[in-house]
Amino acid sequence: MCWCVKFKRTAEKTEIYMDPSVLFDLPSLLFVLGSAFAMLVAGRFSTYSIKIIDHSIMQVGVTGTLIGVVIILQNMSDPNAIGPAMAVALLVPLYCLIIKGITFNLAKVMNIPATEPSTSMSWLGILILTVVLISPMATSVGLAAFIDLTSIVIILIAISIVVAISYINSKEHVLDNIAKTLPLIGFVGFFIGLIGMLQNINDPKSIGPAMAVALLTLQYTMILLTTCNLIKPQLCEGEENKSLAYAGTSILLVILAFAILMLSFA
Repeated sequence: MCWCVKFKRTAEKTEIYMDPSVLFDLPSLLFVLGSAFAMLVAGRFSTYSIKIIDHSIMQVGVTGTLIGVVIILQNMSDPNAIGPAMAVALLVPLYCLIIKGITFNLAKVMNIPATEPSTSMSWLGILILTVVLISPMATSVGLAAFIDLTSIVIILIAISIVVAISYINSKEHVLDNIAKTLPLIGFVGFFIGLIGMLQNINDPKSIGPAMAVALLTLQYTMILLTTCNLIKPQLCEGEENKSLAYAGTSILLVILAFAILMLSFA
């Protein structure tokens, strides 16, 4: 992909224009459409699929941003690899925002009835989503770059606490409580990693593990939250704007982490 912002000088003034082709990236588009298709499958191609997409697509956007950032970090010494990674990091959330806008307005004007979950279709949707999410990781820098044991331990401990508390109160709402808590878990893991980054800001070589905790904890919780929505579509009832706020906050935090990393090299 070529980033083409050009300067055109005329006799009177200098004009700046951008090649529209920079807004098109096929891998990013397939990543978003493949994820949306997985949500359609989980919703059994019913009108309720619109709600699932509306509620979940921005988590896919942030996941794409995080994948792109990890690829960039793995290829800092190879400038030719940074362009495609930037496309994933920036264009995936852009495409998701467009789909979010469409589905949000459709959900407002359409009378969409609730739907009963289909176990087989939900798991088929999850399988498709897994393939879509793993593909760019495996084909870019390898899955090993996206595995962090500290992040996994943080999430497992937090989910175990949520499950234990949920069983004390009501066994029927365990998945609901997990889904509601996942954004908080992601932020907690991010700030744990961020504190580690700040403690090692003068040592760029030591900042990597802390940044892995910050970014990958956020990524794992995004994927798990999307999975919960596919398992139980009723989680997508109401609170449409919260998914957008959560995604926007997450992207701002990713930018903050990346800025701290760049500061450590200064």
